[in-house]
Amino acid sequence: MLTGEIPPYICNFLSLYILDLSLNNITRLIPQCLGKLSNCLIVLNLKNNTLQETIPNIFTNESWLETMDLSANKLEGKVPRSLEDCKLLEFLDLGYNFIPGGGGVMGPIFFSYCYVSGYMFGSNTRFGSDQTIITPNKTT
Repeated sequence: MLTGEIPPYICNFLSLYILDLSLNNITRLIPQCLGKLSNCLIVLNLKNNTLQETIPNIFTNESWLETMDLSANKLEGKVPRSLEDCKLLEFLDLGYNFIPGGGGVMGPIFFSYCYVSGYMFGSNTRFGSDQTIITPNKTT
């Protein structure tokens, strides 16, 4: 089990396709340097840790990210607008954090750029919602 912060040397693996650090005791922030992996990272799974503060605005229009699971942490604030640049993103799970859910966060504009097949904002504590899976219509 990993504890503490995400080691910064992970950001030097510029051919990393899957980063799965779920089910650990990783604390503090999601490092800004993960933005360097935008053009290779396909899966980012950091669920079930104790990550705090906001999701950084690190995504680029060259992003290959298809799946991102940040559920069951202590993240808060709004979803970064740079997620619009993740044109290949198909699944996003932000449930069990302190993030407001529903269309008001990302809304139809987000989905017109990013063809997400489903996202989850289940039981975000401060907002008291039950598990919600939203599947917007995909367009081509």
